[in-house]
Amino acid sequence: MKLYRWQKECLNEWEKHKYRGIVNVITGAGKTVLGISAISLLAGKLEQEGKKLRVRIVVPTNWLARQWKSVLEEQLEEISEAVWTSEDTPAGWQERIYREGVSILGGGRKDPCSRACTIYVVNSARYTITRHIKEDILAGYEVLLIADECHHYGAPENRRIFNFRTLPPDRQAHIFTLGLSATPECQEYDTVLLPSLGEEIFRYGFDIAVREETVSAYRLGQIAISFTAREMAEYSDYTEKILFTKKKLKEEYPILKNKSPVEFLRLVSRLASDEEELPALFLRLCYLRAAISQNASARVSCTLSLVRKLDPEEKILIFCERITQAEEIYAKLRGAAAGRIVRYHSDMSQALRNESLEQFRTGEARILVTCRALDEGMDVPSVCIGIVLSCSAGSRQRIQRLGRILRKTAGKESAVLYYLYVKESADDSAYLPDLADPSRIFYLDYQAGEDSFFHYGYERPAAELWSEALSRFPDDEEKLGELRTCLMEGLVRQDFMESLESCDWKISQARDRHERNYWICMKRIQASLKQDGSGKKC
Repeated sequence: MKLYRWQKECLNEWEKHKYRGIVNVITGAGKTVLGISAISLLAGKLEQEGKKLRVRIVVPTNWLARQWKSVLEEQLEEISEAVWTSEDTPAGWQERIYREGVSILGGGRKDPCSRACTIYVVNSARYTITRHIKEDILAGYEVLLIADECHHYGAPENRRIFNFRTLPPDRQAHIFTLGLSATPECQEYDTVLLPSLGEEIFRYGFDIAVREETVSAYRLGQIAISFTAREMAEYSDYTEKILFTKKKLKEEYPILKNKSPVEFLRLVSRLASDEEELPALFLRLCYLRAAISQNASARVSCTLSLVRKLDPEEKILIFCERITQAEEIYAKLRGAAAGRIVRYHSDMSQALRNESLEQFRTGEARILVTCRALDEGMDVPSVCIGIVLSCSAGSRQRIQRLGRILRKTAGKESAVLYYLYVKESADDSAYLPDLADPSRIFYLDYQAGEDSFFHYGYERPAAELWSEALSRFPDDEEKLGELRTCLMEGLVRQDFMESLESCDWKISQARDRHERNYWICMKRIQASLKQDGSGKKC
């Protein structure tokens, strides 16, 4: 194993900051490996000084706890040798891990907390970890606290994991910290996270990670869908009520005037929490209107159409906001997917959820339908396709969902995320408005009545290819049917954005006749776009 450039630079910064700080790095780039590398680095430095280290890792979910334990036990030696040279790798830390094992506290497990490393699910850490850290220091250990997905730990209950800050300064001097998150900023960032974990010492974003091939190359498809007439009428009715209530709010609460939308909503939420009637009504109306958009019938039909047109061998993650919607998609796809589909959400038992993830991880299942429960903490590098059927407006969730499909693995060339939005609603038309590289984005329109997609740049070369085929094989239904299928798949998959050289390689590596025909079509369309210079429209 070799560490990525960013991981080496990050470890250097952490060392310069006396082994304290927050790391802001995208999902899929190797945060867990970085964390274990930090453990190995610090343990080795302390070992050279005749000191011993105990590690306390806090994670938000049971799944993440098991993932950390698995990587620690299976890859610790390789990671340590990547941090140190093979000649001077400190062995004491590794020997203790292998001899004692890694403890987990949470999710029904209560392993001994006196081992070299203990992983806590945050619910189990709130009232125990400070006591354990204090006991470690009294026993002569240095302590490293790793807060994974640290944006969770500013909330009033979760911030109790930082109660070690009440210890005397001479004892706090024995505590080192590392915060990890793709989106560390939260409401309590300045008041809780920075004082507890240290300043942000390193940032690593999507665009540089793709350039350095730390994560898979990707494309982002933004698909516009529409309301039915009934949905549009209901949505418009709620919009009128929201505008009227907003006007009344500003009259009754002058503090709300001239506020940005984000600040306005924050202040209204605070007023509603004080049981003020009008602010609570406003939030309720906004919730009901958002539900109409999130439950728009076109979301389901569009997702079903996408799955039918995508590569039947690729693994697909489908993200929903609501459990009822996830169940509907699961039921409608179950027959078409020949049983190779599973679901994961909070209404299922833990045993069933674990079984679903294991089937998806091993490849027994090809499609996983989930809600917010898997926005964080799932590591299945072979996933190439994500479909965001519905989502919240928050950028944190969107970044995490994109990150779920970006992990690199052997044979994985690229990934695609499809984002569905209702164009007549307040939905964002851009999945991540601040995404720096617009060349990765393509746009589709979906017409539910015709169950069809439209892309402006694709229509002309596709029509020319179809006209050519009609003139050459006017009565050959088999060939025309094959071409129609290839063109429909290409419209959705957007593989015509590949280079001509890449298309040639795909043609040479095709698994069957259909795949070869498909890539020949994509090459023809890409060549046509290059010839008239309209490729940029894609």
